[in-house]
Amino acid sequence: MSPERDGTTAAWTWMLDELDAMAETGGIEVDDEALARLLTWEPPVGLGPLPTALADRALAVAARLGDTVEDLRRALAENRRHARAVTTVPRALDTSAAAYLDVRA
Repeated sequence: MSPERDGTTAAWTWMLDELDAMAETGGIEVDDEALARLLTWEPPVGLGPLPTALADRALAVAARLGDTVEDLRRALAENRRHARAVTTVPRALDTSAAAYLDVRA
């Protein structure tokens, strides 16, 4: 039975569309709806082998997801740097610390 007849191509196309949409909306500006979608997504079972006709698209989607993951890694590292920097700022109620912070230095 050909992939077109048994729905394999349609199922893989749907999954690639889903993954592509997640790559689009799953970056550092992710909203609550997209985040919920990412956290609850499970790969479909029983798709069968990837149809040869969709191989290039699958590689492109995989690369796009990889770029999204790399963007998130960079954002996480930056967030951690910012969090560490915040810990160096004296607390407002710490009377033993200087009253002003020289931001020009």
